[in-house]
Amino acid sequence: MEKYDMWGEKSSKCVKIVLFTYLILSGIRFMELQQGLETGLAEVYLMRHAEGVVVFEHSYPVAMFISFMTTIEVIATPSLILYAVVGNRKKKLTTFYSVFIITVCFLPNIISSIAKGSRGSIFMCVICILFFIIIFYRQMSLNLKYALYQVMAGIIALGILYAWLISVARAEGTDKDPLIGIYRYFGEPFLNLGHLFWGHVKAHPYGERLFDRITNPFPSDWTRHDIYMYWWSYTGVPNFNFKTIYGDFYIEFGWWEAIVIIVAIGMSFNYIFSHLKMTLATLPIFYFYLQICIFSFAGFTKHDMGFIYQLLFIFLYIKILPRIVSKRY
Repeated sequence: MEKYDMWGEKSSKCVKIVLFTYLILSGIRFMELQQGLETGLAEVYLMRHAEGVVVFEHSYPVAMFISFMTTIEVIATPSLILYAVVGNRKKKLTTFYSVFIITVCFLPNIISSIAKGSRGSIFMCVICILFFIIIFYRQMSLNLKYALYQVMAGIIALGILYAWLISVARAEGTDKDPLIGIYRYFGEPFLNLGHLFWGHVKAHPYGERLFDRITNPFPSDWTRHDIYMYWWSYTGVPNFNFKTIYGDFYIEFGWWEAIVIIVAIGMSFNYIFSHLKMTLATLPIFYFYLQICIFSFAGFTKHDMGFIYQLLFIFLYIKILPRIVSKRY
């Protein structure tokens, strides 16, 4: 970190600008949460996943802002957290400000997860936070550790509460046990792979499904449900169900091709990590791979243009950052 002037005026301004955009995004997500609570968390989930309805409508500028923030999150979040941890250790930042930065990084996703009635998203947010605590644990001051323990306890308690409320809401009117529903959630992708997908795929899209906005754009008036039904008809299986990352590639390319692709992804990142040190500039690529791994129990989430945009932004970040905050400038 010594080659970067992380505490100069340029760095400080960049951090404040990015934090401000995160707070704006949090405000947008909070409005979605209000709408979600009014509609009902279970109803929102069913509308999104079963009916393919776009629950939260936004104007074009707001939608573009959300899309942009989602793309740069893979860069901004790890960079801000590193800035907060190192700044606190070097006594450049107060513990309160460091905790504020770290909390703001995850606030939009936490609010959005609750608004969408998504237990999986809540779980993944917690795992991402734990990842950063683990890799930066030795660099954290005792005060920061203690403060983050309290924040994590609050987030986990909130996550458990809303996961339970979501499960109860989904089970309402049925004879299903909400607790069993939570247990089933983590094993469902593996059962789905064997029961719903294995041996039932009638045609492989060979990239057209995972990257359909690039290879085969759908009409603008098609809903998510229309797209789901198209690919269900094409492949012969319900693509929107959780199925693991292997299941996604199996549907897309075939059983042995899926193995080759997963091995190739692992070997590629292993090669990259063996030649890169974890620095302010390279941390996003580590976080990008972490997201692939965390979400792999459900499927492959780095698809469509978002996948390309994130890689492009990471490449530009690695090349441009040293010119902005290097001590030589």
